[in-house]
Amino acid sequence: MPTPSARPITTSWRTAGSNHAREAAYTFARRAPPGDLDTLLESVLRTAKAAGHTPEEVLERLDHMVRPRPYECILIAEQDVAMREILLAEIREQLHVRVDFLDASPPLERALVVALPTRAAKMGHCLPLRVRSVHGSLEGQKKPAPEVVISLVSRSAEIRYGSRAMLIAVGVDALSLREIDAAETGWQQRLAPGAYVITDVVAARELPAGCDARIYRVIADSFIQELKQLLPG
Repeated sequence: MPTPSARPITTSWRTAGSNHAREAAYTFARRAPPGDLDTLLESVLRTAKAAGHTPEEVLERLDHMVRPRPYECILIAEQDVAMREILLAEIREQLHVRVDFLDASPPLERALVVALPTRAAKMGHCLPLRVRSVHGSLEGQKKPAPEVVISLVSRSAEIRYGSRAMLIAVGVDALSLREIDAAETGWQQRLAPGAYVITDVVAARELPAGCDARIYRVIADSFIQELKQLLPG
């Protein structure tokens, strides 16, 4: 099947991220005398908390900085099969390292386990993925005409529902939205020629030729850059 002409969604996403906490640690370390270690650490923890990080995350990152142990692979902790495939595809596009799913067996010693924030909060010892908002991903895109039907195509119900809610919130008529489950057989037949589509990286590969597609990527660019620093290749 020919590959559709899909334009990646640009975004103005900004997030403090773990680099913010790491830079804060270095800044305070240069300024604080040895006797002020407690004050230094309290300041780092406050800065990290303001950036959305837990003390456990700070401790894990500092441990990795002091005793670097290069990771050899990434394991994705995600039970939803559709979302798992999407996260896998996005990371594999950007990194030339082994990427797999976390199963019931203990993870490899030098494996970096990542998960969506809501999942990571329940797991512990897991790096939370920083994600794009659908709204941020569509920021700067020209709004389609009111009569245009927007097809939300994904195997992930989470992506379809989230996209629908966001579009309605910014004023798109709910009657102009069509959800299409890409897990269903023959779903491409529900798309009109030249259809305006919002989709994920996995479903985009199976779109009919000629679709006017916007690809929503779940993982933020800043997180991909962080992974590149933590892993070889």
